[in-house]
Amino acid sequence: MDLNLIDLKWEGPFSVDEIQKFNSSEDFGIYQIYGIHNINGPDSLLYIGQANDQTFATRILQHSDWIGWDFQEYSIYLGRFGSSDTKDRNPERWRNYINFSESLLINFCCPAWNTQHINNIRDDIDNKTILFNWGKRHKLPFEISTLYRQSDLECNRDKWQCFSV
Repeated sequence: MDLNLIDLKWEGPFSVDEIQKFNSSEDFGIYQIYGIHNINGPDSLLYIGQANDQTFATRILQHSDWIGWDFQEYSIYLGRFGSSDTKDRNPERWRNYINFSESLLINFCCPAWNTQHINNIRDDIDNKTILFNWGKRHKLPFEISTLYRQSDLECNRDKWQCFSV
């Protein structure tokens, strides 16, 4: 089985004010926002988003309608993709990684304020993918995969039977 492995290295936490310094040509990827949720309590994963074709500073400040409205302090973690293989440095491939990884993380983690990708995962990348979260990933799991899509139960739900021993 050919596996697609994606490495995402996280750093943080950063405040909303500190995010403004992440405005260089390398400041793109995935971000997580934590804060107080009325049901889930403090330090809850509220939102997972992507900075694709724009920097973290630009994208995260676009949430000012709710970040600036609330009085709480938010903590933000930034995730960047990387590889030791120079053939992986294709901009289109990175865009696909960002799109796919965001949808996979949202689908698995179900952050309170995300509405898209809760029930589906984008198909930008092959179904046989493992996403590894490295560094200061906070509450994210170390790895998430799409391999459940390959299981006999998932592929044959209508025909699947349990056997007694």
